[in-house]
Amino acid sequence: MAKKLKIYYANIYITNVCNLNCPGCYYFNNFKYKGHQNLAELKSVYQRWAEELEIERINILGGEPTLHPQFKEWVMLARDTFNPGLTEPKPGVFRSNLIVTTNGTHLNKIPEWFNFFSEQKVSLDISLHNPADEYELLEEIKAAIPTKRTKLDEGDGYHKKYFIVDTDDNVTAIGFEWWFSQGPLIETAPGSFKLHDSDVEIAHSNCVHSVCHTFKDGKLYKCGTVAQFPDLLEQFDLDVSDKDKELMLAYKPLSVDDTVETKKEFIDNLRKSIPQCKFCPEKYIGDEIFAGKGVKPYIKIKSV
Repeated sequence: MAKKLKIYYANIYITNVCNLNCPGCYYFNNFKYKGHQNLAELKSVYQRWAEELEIERINILGGEPTLHPQFKEWVMLARDTFNPGLTEPKPGVFRSNLIVTTNGTHLNKIPEWFNFFSEQKVSLDISLHNPADEYELLEEIKAAIPTKRTKLDEGDGYHKKYFIVDTDDNVTAIGFEWWFSQGPLIETAPGSFKLHDSDVEIAHSNCVHSVCHTFKDGKLYKCGTVAQFPDLLEQFDLDVSDKDKELMLAYKPLSVDDTVETKKEFIDNLRKSIPQCKFCPEKYIGDEIFAGKGVKPYIKIKSV
């Protein structure tokens, strides 16, 4: 058997649908984006990828991934195929390398969600875009986990997280985070946006998502933003120049059907800049980003 190619971290993007509108969303899910990834069509593709790739950490996200009607099946697919292991970021806190990133608002609508995550050995990252909801979400989580099997660890600093630790080492960590940065869009006036026109190398060197490689439609992309450009142009009548549209669509993701040589070259260059980096900021400003409930109607995006 040929030696597997290695990737440290990859997202598996499963839905455009989200129930919040977080400004600056890198996946543009704060607009009325539509479409779920089709599990029936893609299952065999990811099974083939697992035969060729060794991925240390896998993150299932969207949109809001728990809104996918087959959310549990996606989690099981990632566990059964790639089977990520565990890390210990701090003594006694074991974190699964199979992660689900969620806004946490839909957890209590998933029957026996803790038991499911426990069985699948999943870590939960909650993007807490409304810190006022922290107490309610934390109480819901604590109520779902048997007290005798947990401990609560409150971190320090702006990235403060709560870890709920399962002593059976199944569900290993549930973290809250509410530090975020701006995305590819610049608001120039109410209802009017433009894309960045950055220096490619500066934007890439400062990018907080430069190693967040993303699978979408069964193909591997440098990042989630470039993976979303085709859907963005297909679903919305964007006011961008023809030259920028061409660049947004010029990126060629890696297919499981590509040659071994093509796959190796692609993965060797994953951490390098791409021309589409020009659409992202050169400098990132971290802050709390508060979300509204529901998604916004479409807003036109203007090129620089």
